[in-house]
Amino acid sequence: MAQKDTARVIAPPPLILAGLLGCASLHDAPAPPLDSADWLEVRTPGFSVYGNLPEEDLHQLAQELVLFDAVVRKVTDTRIAHSRLPVRLFVFRSRDEALRFMPDYADGVLYGTLDGYDSVIEGDDPDVWTRHVLLHEYTHYVLHGDRKSPLPRWYDEGLCEFLSYTHARDDAIVIGRSAPMRLEQLARWGPMPLAELFGLEDGARVNLNRYYATAWALVHHLSTSKALNAQTQAYLERLVRGEPWRAAFDASFEPSLEELQASLARHIAFLQTGGRFDFHLARSKVSVPGDVEVRPVAAAEIAYQLGGLSLRLARAEAELELESGLERIRQAQALFEDAIRLRPDYARARAALAWTLAAR
Repeated sequence: MAQKDTARVIAPPPLILAGLLGCASLHDAPAPPLDSADWLEVRTPGFSVYGNLPEEDLHQLAQELVLFDAVVRKVTDTRIAHSRLPVRLFVFRSRDEALRFMPDYADGVLYGTLDGYDSVIEGDDPDVWTRHVLLHEYTHYVLHGDRKSPLPRWYDEGLCEFLSYTHARDDAIVIGRSAPMRLEQLARWGPMPLAELFGLEDGARVNLNRYYATAWALVHHLSTSKALNAQTQAYLERLVRGEPWRAAFDASFEPSLEELQASLARHIAFLQTGGRFDFHLARSKVSVPGDVEVRPVAAAEIAYQLGGLSLRLARAEAELELESGLERIRQAQALFEDAIRLRPDYARARAALAWTLAAR
């Protein structure tokens, strides 16, 4: 997978970036399909999956999301209930279609809106880099919703990477499997020095591939030992109380920083030579709601929804001072106009079109 220069600024929330790659130009992608017969919504507790894939594929993806949500809440001891605002996932049958609604600088994002959270993936590559990014971003959503104080960025990103490789197998859920791409990046650049990882400030320039790979490997390593896991939690609690990272580390961890760096290197070498350290959770230990509703989505409605996606992407790119924002606004305008053409009395589409024209 072709990648852009990875020496990028780590951007603060609300826009969370994950995994850089080169994307096709917006102008090269075909117009989005608007045939109402092609679009379905599969609705489950907490999720709405919109897509122009076969119903069985959308149904399977929705079930995977519900299971993953249950696993994340179980493993992280998240106590918040599902938000009344749904997570809406838009799944496109081809990469070209999906690229019209994805940022050029990242594989995927989760947009926060007034009426929910939106994300986009492609459906023609079920094996799963884009699904991995979706699960990574969704883990951020769950973790951030349950905490009043932010996690340190390395742990936040590393835990999301760690959990996003979760998969179901027979009657077990496997957590913490090796991430071949991250191991390859660690073989190329080596792990970051932990003092640099822990002390990195927002806005610092960093090799993001090396950063994500080191954060993943460290969380994986810390999770292999009950003692290290307990020390990690003590460290995080001290950070929440406002202690500097070095003082919190020295007071929480038994190994010194140098010893932890060395044991991390040994753990990475173990994984790179084919070693495994998977965590298994019985399906019976996870409570998964089973209610699923499937409905066709009218062409006017999906045009309105995709127009909204374009606007959210335009705002995000404007915040990053990217020139592509204007193209996204033009795309939103065309989609809202399509919605009104298909349904002249569509008041929300008319209001959105008026806002879009004013924004231009």
